Amino acid sequence: MFEVKRYPLPQPLPVKVSGLKGLSLPVEYNLDTRRVRFLSALENTRYTAFDPRNADQRYYPGEALSWNQPELVVNLVPEETGFKLERHNPTEQPLTAELKRGRTSRRWPPSAGRGRCNPGKSGKSR
Repeated sequence: MFEVKRYPLPQPLPVKVSGLKGLSLPVEYNLDTRRVRFLSALENTRYTAFDPRNADQRYYPGEALSWNQPELVVNLVPEETGFKLERHNPTEQPLTAELKRGRTSRRWPPSAGRGRCNPGKSGKSR
C-alpha cells in the first residue's frame, strides 16, 4: 500500500508494478474510493497510472487472488454489486487448487480457499 498526495501534475502518474506471481489476478485497489481496476500487462510487467490531481489517494497495487495450479484458468468478472469468480479446468483430469486472497481485504475477492474443479468444467461463485 502506498499513498499519493494531491499534486497538480499535467497528467496521471504512470507506475510500473513488478514482482507479482505468474498465477495471479493483479489489480489496483483504491483504499479510499474502494475502486478496483485490473492491471494491464506487457512482457510480464504490469502497468497502471495514478491521478493525484484531485485528492490524496491510498492505493494497493498487487495480487487480488493467486492460485497454485498452472492449468486452471481463473478470472474475476465485475458485476453490479461486486465480482464473481470464474474458474475453468481445460484438462482431462480433475484439479484441486488453492486460491489465496492478496492483501486487498479479508473478504475481497470472493471464494478463496481450497477447491476441486472437474475436467472440462467451468464454474462461478461469489
